[in-house]
Amino acid sequence: MVTVFTPTYNRAYTLGNLYRSLKTQTSHDFEWIIIDDGSEDETEDLVRQWTQETQEFPIIYRKVPNGGKHRAINAGTALAKYEAFFIVDSDDCLTEDAIGFVLTEFPKIADDDRYAGISGLRMYKNGEIIGGTPTFSDYVDTTNFERVEYSLSGDKAEVYKTSVLKRYPFPEFADEAFLTEAVVWDAVAFDGMKIRWFNRAIYITEYMPDGLSQNIYMKMKKNPYGWAEWIRRERLYGRLKDKELSDTVFAFIERVELSEDVICRILQISEREYDSFKKRKERIFSALSREIDSRGLSNMALYGYGQNARRLLEYLKDIKIEIPYVIDKRHADIREMTAYSLEMELPEVESVCITLKKPEPEIMEMLKERLPFSYIWQLSDLGIKEW
Repeated sequence: MVTVFTPTYNRAYTLGNLYRSLKTQTSHDFEWIIIDDGSEDETEDLVRQWTQETQEFPIIYRKVPNGGKHRAINAGTALAKYEAFFIVDSDDCLTEDAIGFVLTEFPKIADDDRYAGISGLRMYKNGEIIGGTPTFSDYVDTTNFERVEYSLSGDKAEVYKTSVLKRYPFPEFADEAFLTEAVVWDAVAFDGMKIRWFNRAIYITEYMPDGLSQNIYMKMKKNPYGWAEWIRRERLYGRLKDKELSDTVFAFIERVELSEDVICRILQISEREYDSFKKRKERIFSALSREIDSRGLSNMALYGYGQNARRLLEYLKDIKIEIPYVIDKRHADIREMTAYSLEMELPEVESVCITLKKPEPEIMEMLKERLPFSYIWQLSDLGIKEW
């Protein structure tokens, strides 16, 4: 038997898709646990209706105060009756043979302490595999740390042992409602437990504009203690080294609204290290201000909406620079601000800053052609090595 677990928050408009995919499973040897994370829509009424009309499998529903997905997982594992714990998000659904697949493969590793669980692949509705096609044909046994070596990047359909999740509960911080799941998945990997990763899609994903995947940057900023816990653990595991560690700590310090002593304590860094990061921010701010002032700029578009762009936006707000829009290949996925692709008609701006670390030369030429009266420059032109 399998426990299908779904945390949900104001997802009555999508939860029905998952319900219908569970109803059409080739095997109904599972329970469905729903932890409602304080929804304010009609989720409760909808699930109550399903509970009364559904005979194929039991539905266990609990509504809790809003506390985030990680708290919901802790609550779900406490309720689970079965050893196979399959987390399926409220905006996703399963292929009709997904439960049957888990029932076939999970028992093969259930009694082996070397394994934390199994996993299938996730795909979009059009059949495209999230993270690309794996480099193996059937399955591979490895920890969460080595998965990228087998082209297992991106979200996957993990089915963890309930007993493992009970041994590795998600830390909970007061007044915080987000913690990246990597905190637990990497703790399991650090202790050497493997996942049996299968080259088979059993899970259909649709990333919603209000989902965690689309808003993880803002979530981490608003939940600094959870963010710090992830940084501290990744540093302990040796997953963040040298420049990557420096960039991660720098991003944390410049974004969170915590005192110096609190930051040093929760990140476990010295005052000297803290001061070096603050000086780094001052150098970046100074170089950026000089560039803006020398050109007399008041509004600027950005090309590329990645990590550098988001960091740059923080600085530009401080010096009162208007950002009317961004240009990005994935413009349709950007919800926080107006976005265009390079092929669309672009409104005139005084300047465009290319934020990519290694921009393609033709991008500069295309921007100059599309916006002939704008000053086009690259963030790398500031000469700041530690940006």
